[in-house]
Amino acid sequence: MTRQTASLVALVVLAAGCASVRAFLVPPDAPRSAVAARPVSTVDAIVIVGTVHGRPGARAIAVGKGQLVAVGPAADVTPLRAPETVVIRLQTAYATPGLVDAHVHLEGAAMLRDAADLRAATTSVGLLTAVAKARPLAGEWLWGFGLSPALWHSLTQDDLDAVCVDLPCYLSRSDGHGGRMSSALAQRTSAGQQARIRACEGRLQGELARDVWRSLPPVRAERLRPLVQQVLNEMAATGVVANQWFGDAVEDSPMARRSSQTSAFISVMRAF
Repeated sequence: MTRQTASLVALVVLAAGCASVRAFLVPPDAPRSAVAARPVSTVDAIVIVGTVHGRPGARAIAVGKGQLVAVGPAADVTPLRAPETVVIRLQTAYATPGLVDAHVHLEGAAMLRDAADLRAATTSVGLLTAVAKARPLAGEWLWGFGLSPALWHSLTQDDLDAVCVDLPCYLSRSDGHGGRMSSALAQRTSAGQQARIRACEGRLQGELARDVWRSLPPVRAERLRPLVQQVLNEMAATGVVANQWFGDAVEDSPMARRSSQTSAFISVMRAF
């Protein structure tokens, strides 16, 4: 099974025993037999489930070359199986289309305006160029985004310090869930965090990356406010008509209150 096909199978949300969720889903279509999206003789994977949302009677999904090619009763879909076809049996599962949580972190989007774009960098020399370009925008420290997983893994701490020179910097991995930081910035973290950073040789990811990121000095409010406003204005220009601020103290946030007064669209604040 190809990586593309595996990714597509992973996007099918399979939740066993979620009958209580079904009441919130849109009404199903009328019953119909399996229909192939394109002519196909065999497929890469077949998923057998208990129920397919919107397709009464359907219990099988066939995937080939990165596409859903057939959905219907198992008797109609399983004949597409070949010796190399992967069959996943989840007879009690409920399958729905993949759900995408599309959202923007406004402050993060604003910070991108002052960040080093590392996406094109494939060597430490490329990183040095990107960091140097963004250096005039840095405050107490510089954020870089888009660090490739290969560089995240291969850079030594000396390499990273040579890239950042004397500027404290944090370079986020391209998936957003890991990063590397200069020694100058690591020295500003707690003693406990510094020990954890040394233990993983500076390759931050998961819980440690989150903890370190949250402990970094905040961007100055006087710099962040106009950047957030710029993001809001750009959103409004694309046709967005409202935004929502979430958080346990959002009602006390001066930035959230200010955006509700100055934005070109409605701002709703929800505390939880």
